[in-house]
This record gives sequence, structure tokens and C-alpha cells, in this order.
Amino acid sequence: MEDDPIQIMMYEAEFCNHGYETFSAKDRKRALLLAAKVKPDLIFLDLILGNDNGLRVLEKIRSNSDLKKIGVVIFSNYFKKGLEAECKRAGALDFLLKTEFLPKELAHKVKEYL
Repeated sequence: MEDDPIQIMMYEAEFCNHGYETFSAKDRKRALLLAAKVKPDLIFLDLILGNDNGLRVLEKIRSNSDLKKIGVVIFSNYFKKGLEAECKRAGALDFLLKTEFLPKELAHKVKEYL
């Protein structure tokens, strides 16, 4: 889930180049509806989503019996002390900073989570 259209396009293109089918959502409602319909293997979730908070989205995913087994990786530019641990306690597989990964590197990293 990402709210920046340029980043969505960039990451989707790279994931498609590596053979992954992608879906994107810019807000919590759309993300939860899409996740319930598609049942993806993995969700990359940003923490800053316009007027919403990625941790709230993660909590909704983990509290939904149909979605709670989907792997969620927090992928954000936002960071503060203790945030990574907080995300993992909330059920994230991992916490990655966007500035540390090129799209190609992230596409390769998907294999670790699947």
C-alpha cells in the first residue's frame, strides 16, 4: 500500500519485470477490500498514507481472520527509535527503509519473504 503514484508505478514495473503480479491501493479501505478479494502472498505497507496510518492498516489485517496470515512488510521512509520493534510486535514480517533499497533490490528481496 503506497499513496505516491510515481513510487507505485516504479515498484510495480520492477516487480512485473521479475514475474510478480502486483496490486496497489492508496488508502486503507481499498487496501483491505483488495486484500480480501485477491489474498496476496505479501503486502508492502507504507506507514505514512495521507491522512491514514500504516500501523492501523496492519492492525486491521491482523485482526481479520481471512487476512491475518498474509505476510506484511513495512516499507517506509518514516523512522523513529523503537518503530521497527513496534511494527514487528504488531505483526509485520520486517521493517525496511525505502532509502536503503532500489526497486530491483526490493524485487529480489521478495523471494526471502515468500
